[in-house]
Amino acid sequence: MRNIRIHLFLFLLVAGFLLSGANATNSYAASNEQAARISIEELQAMMSGGEEPLFIDTRNSGHWTKATNKIPGALRLTNNRELADFAGKYPTNTAIVTYCT
Repeated sequence: MRNIRIHLFLFLLVAGFLLSGANATNSYAASNEQAARISIEELQAMMSGGEEPLFIDTRNSGHWTKATNKIPGALRLTNNRELADFAGKYPTNTAIVTYCT
């Protein structure tokens, strides 16, 4: 349960940076919205339509290291510095897809 909370918090924090351009902590605190879930079919349709979502692998280090399946090019953010660096690199209209197996 703790990992789920951490992943949701990280997702909302990143989304706050990207969507508002403001301080993500304030965006997170002011928002009661939950991240939208999409199906694999919706993701495929999005990508078929030319949209290139940014994939973020939210698995913890142990699970990620042991994993045999990884999405090529998916980001892993393991600390706050990486999160801050990540926030400024992508346009605010980039779709973000987080995943954990």
